Amino acid sequence: MTTATTNNNAADAPDYQLIRIRAAVLELLKSFFLKEPDGEMLASWRGALTAMKEQDLEPGLSRAVGNLDQMLHKMDLAAIRDEYYELFVNPYSDDRVPTNACYHMDGKMFGESFVRLKEILAEAAIEKSKDAKGAEDEIPVLLDAYQALILREKRQDEIGSARHAQGLLLNEILLPFSERFASALAGNPRAIFYHGCADFMVHCLGLERALFA
Repeated sequence: MTTATTNNNAADAPDYQLIRIRAAVLELLKSFFLKEPDGEMLASWRGALTAMKEQDLEPGLSRAVGNLDQMLHKMDLAAIRDEYYELFVNPYSDDRVPTNACYHMDGKMFGESFVRLKEILAEAAIEKSKDAKGAEDEIPVLLDAYQALILREKRQDEIGSARHAQGLLLNEILLPFSERFASALAGNPRAIFYHGCADFMVHCLGLERALFA
């Protein structure tokens, strides 16, 4: 996946190929944290990472992709499912890590960052899907909102407003959260595969930031 210089002028024509690539990466990121993985998900992850390894990636992302791909071929499904359960599901686990983005920014649930997130989403007229589980700052829900803003760029008359909202959501919430989340998993003895997922997310969102430079 390569980055390209992007003009934020609302008069720009939609770049459908870039929109498709960005949306696909967000779909992959969401899938890591959506639920306990199954065999179909593992096969999908392996296929996506194999395809990414063949691209001209920036060094940090290339390392993250290679690391995650290696773990997917070393760890079996049972080990990854067990890690997911102990990190994100088991309420009695000493290694549990919250999946609410704003918790990692404020040190508590529903703090100032959550209020700001709600403001950004309301301004962009983004509503949580009825099928989505958890609060607006749960990782899959948050990434889904960002993905929806990317897909809005398909309409030329919405490019400017969509990019404005993306910039706010990315810089104020997603980037600071992802770095803190990866740091929390880096110090967690149970986090092996999912620390790799978090590191991968940091680098993917870093490329997103380059689009707004």
